Amino acid sequence: MAEFSDNEYKKAEKRKHAAFKHYVHQNNLHYTKFGLQLIREEGKRPVVIISSKLMMDKDIGKEITKICPSEKGLNLRNRCSSALMLNDDESFEICWDDGTLIAVVLRNVFTDEEAALSLLFEEEHKKHSVGWNRGCEADLVPRENQMRYQVNNTKAMKSTGINPNAIINSVKHGGKGETTGTRMYYQHPNGHNTSVPFSMYIDRKKWLPSGEKKDVRSACIDHYLESNIEAKLYYSKMKTIYLKVCAQFMKSTVEEISDNIMKTIRLNTNIIDDKESTMGIHHDMPTPTPAMVTGPSNYVLDNGEWRLKHRGGRLFLAEGLFSIQYGPRDIVAFDGNVPHGLTRMKPLDGNSVCSFSRFSMVMFSVYGRTNMKSHGHTRG
Repeated sequence: MAEFSDNEYKKAEKRKHAAFKHYVHQNNLHYTKFGLQLIREEGKRPVVIISSKLMMDKDIGKEITKICPSEKGLNLRNRCSSALMLNDDESFEICWDDGTLIAVVLRNVFTDEEAALSLLFEEEHKKHSVGWNRGCEADLVPRENQMRYQVNNTKAMKSTGINPNAIINSVKHGGKGETTGTRMYYQHPNGHNTSVPFSMYIDRKKWLPSGEKKDVRSACIDHYLESNIEAKLYYSKMKTIYLKVCAQFMKSTVEEISDNIMKTIRLNTNIIDDKESTMGIHHDMPTPTPAMVTGPSNYVLDNGEWRLKHRGGRLFLAEGLFSIQYGPRDIVAFDGNVPHGLTRMKPLDGNSVCSFSRFSMVMFSVYGRTNMKSHGHTRG
């Protein structure tokens, strides 16, 4: 792989981090609560209002993707619900100042016993996930040492779909213009030379509906739920809640959208370990429906109690800079068109450890979904 050069990718990563830091510092977000306001109305959920002055233009929205920032300097402890005097068990909404809904944060949706059922999905994920490294906005800017590691990692190579008997020729720049894309060039066992996108690895598992694609039974959500009644109960509760938040985002009623949404619901699960599988700031493919996340995230079940296992790994809105951290009993539904990401993970006590990991479940709908568009495409 001598043809692969790391220098330009290092420059791109540095430039992206600098652009995000400039956005934060330009608006004094690194030490203030600028642009945040809490509104309470009787009989309604509290609403966090984010000023439209913090909206990113197209160029900045594009530039800050594919990086995973440290929490240092982000001031997320002051740009979160508790800093705005919301109680830890209080559900709330997040909106732009024109009323556009950004997120719905629902606390204590699950009991401790119900939350523990998410671990069934984590166990299944660990058994069968091959991950993804064929490129998406959420993967990081490529780094040479990690790309080389992937070539020699059996699990990561399964993600490419390449015949294990193929001969790998090189990994090098494979996009057009100012892109961070890379491609793997290889030779089939029959002698044919070709290439595929080859990007930073994310341990993501797609739970496909049966019949959507020919896949192993373990990858089909329907088959798994048929064999596990507890997992089915947990998943059913997720779907019920998801339908309600979809209705809120789509400004409709559950009855009006039920048929379209229920048949287009999909599930992905992620294990982010901050070492081999890291997720960068990104925005999702446009859709009128939200993404909904839940699961253990940064917590571990210890003798029946959920315990925080590390710092960081916090879900946050990059645009507007606001933490939407959640625990195993909570659910967060948000507009995936708003750039969002996870912060770097760090040990609780300041001592170094070998690795960290967080498991999350992401429910979404492909109803009305279009091809990826640039940031802010719906704004005037």
